[in-house]
Amino acid sequence: MPKTKAVILHFLFSLTIVSCVLAVIFLVWYPPPMFRINGAESVLKTLIGVDLVLGPALTAYLYRPGKKGLWIDMWFIAVVQLSALIYGVSVIYQERPQFMIFSQDRFVILAGKDVRDNDEPRAVCQSVEVLPCVAVAVVDEAPEARAKLLEQTLEMGVELEQLPQYWQPLREHRDRVLEDARPLQDLIDYDSNLRNEVEALERRHGRALSAMVFVPVINKNLQGFSLIVDAETVETLDVVVVDPWEMR
Repeated sequence: MPKTKAVILHFLFSLTIVSCVLAVIFLVWYPPPMFRINGAESVLKTLIGVDLVLGPALTAYLYRPGKKGLWIDMWFIAVVQLSALIYGVSVIYQERPQFMIFSQDRFVILAGKDVRDNDEPRAVCQSVEVLPCVAVAVVDEAPEARAKLLEQTLEMGVELEQLPQYWQPLREHRDRVLEDARPLQDLIDYDSNLRNEVEALERRHGRALSAMVFVPVINKNLQGFSLIVDAETVETLDVVVVDPWEMR
């Protein structure tokens, strides 16, 4: 087989595999706007770089029709690509957002490993078909309940949102979330350059600007974003890369 044909076939095969992986990542594991908030960009770039660039480049360099030991070179390239693919996919899968919990005054994105399991079932998330599961962390105002929570967080080194026994359905506590919501006009007032992006939300989601608000959301790296939600149902719609706490 001529070298040019081998390189092209290798690239097309790699492109097919990577495209399938990206479809799963962006449509299933990180549905919009989750990747923009909590995506593993560095890992994804490594995966794409090795499988779409380095792999075919190695084939172009090592492939010689009739070369002795050519199959060893091709196996080497396949192992490099497969290793990068397995590593990247496993990391991205483990970090995928499974829960978005409203706690205090913001949403927090959590992977499965971030949650502290206990005897309490995650009933609030059992019927959820599409992740992340959205819930609200609620603590009884009684002093005894507050004292118990403080003891748990100190003893286990966790935050309230990581304890499933305090999760309750979002639909029962929408008012709690909306108390901390702000109108989209605040984003424009903060930075006039955001006007076009904010107005594009109206066209993209088919809602008037007044029907959408934003609340703070933080990712695994404690970076803040403005989560755009429906002003009535609190349905997650989009995200704007602005830290709400910088606006205060």
